[in-house]
Amino acid sequence: MVEDKVDRIELPCIEGRQHGRKIYVCTIPGSVLADLYSRKVIDVDEWTPQHRDGYQRTPVVTRARRFARFISDKGEKGISPTSLLLYQRDITNGVHYDNGNLVIPFSDNMKNPLLYIVDGQHRTLGISEGYLHGILNYEIEFDIPVVVLVGDKSIDPYIEEASQFITINTTQKRVRTDLANQQLLKIRSAKSGIISANSQLIVGTKKELQPFATAIVNTLTDDEKSPWFGKIVRPGTARAESGLPSQGQFEDSLMDSYIGSSLIDFGASGGYNIGEMVTVLGQYWAAIFELMPNSIENPKNYYVTKTLGIHALNALLPSIFMLKRLDKIPVKEDFKKILNKIESFSEDQWITGGEIGSYGGGKSAFRNLTIELHKQLLET
Repeated sequence: MVEDKVDRIELPCIEGRQHGRKIYVCTIPGSVLADLYSRKVIDVDEWTPQHRDGYQRTPVVTRARRFARFISDKGEKGISPTSLLLYQRDITNGVHYDNGNLVIPFSDNMKNPLLYIVDGQHRTLGISEGYLHGILNYEIEFDIPVVVLVGDKSIDPYIEEASQFITINTTQKRVRTDLANQQLLKIRSAKSGIISANSQLIVGTKKELQPFATAIVNTLTDDEKSPWFGKIVRPGTARAESGLPSQGQFEDSLMDSYIGSSLIDFGASGGYNIGEMVTVLGQYWAAIFELMPNSIENPKNYYVTKTLGIHALNALLPSIFMLKRLDKIPVKEDFKKILNKIESFSEDQWITGGEIGSYGGGKSAFRNLTIELHKQLLET
């Protein structure tokens, strides 16, 4: 049996402490960083529907290459002094401090990266792409500042790493809300128990309710029986002019209120659990799509699945329950009978350029449309 060849890199380093936790501060030559990244010694933990423990969005290669051109001696000769943040999940993986150096021993047969990129994935990818495609010159000295946070046995490394990601991206720069919400769901589940179909909705603040909204929308788009199966634009996916809502938009529509309580507050006060709320939304939207089939076949041409429609139609649902005294879990036909009688509920009004478009955009438009639909509901 051939032994796995172990390579070793040593980087001049300062060891520091924050509240008893180890951090390493060093610089790493760009070419070395590119090599470690290409060999997955250093890598990102990307979120996908199949890998929900990840927290990074899918990197945009064009954005990364713009960074490479920015720092290139052939381009803008830009300076990038901001450090990358790396995280050492496994404190037994061999990465250690030794007499003024950060030692990184690695081989080509490692199962997992030794260090995970918490902040700086596009810069790292840009540097890798830069050397790969000749944008960056190997002869030019270009060091990258790096901070390594070392894990702790008493703390779940996945949760701490995701928490650092959220802190950086919500207090220092913007990150897509829907991706951050996936991590809030994971953190909440780790602290208070997994949110499942049987989890009861709670009465609480918007911040406390956010993980429940995320869980509801995750199920709506993952369930093959759902009318929203595969149609909600997932976290980390590049937004396109599809006319379909993003995960974040749909979650917001469950928590925003324009008449009385929001849908998720209504569910909490009505004793619904996650599974029951998903069923109600599934039956409701199945009715909507049957009454206006073109709106889901060609969503770009209708306001139904755009932000305006998602907010107003989800906000109308509590009114339907209260005014029509429906059972706790109505079926699709129950909703169809009610919606069919609402004056504005026809495709010609919801098509692009139709009457619904006159409400405009933003919260005031969502509120005004919800109020108008509520008034028409009262008249049926």
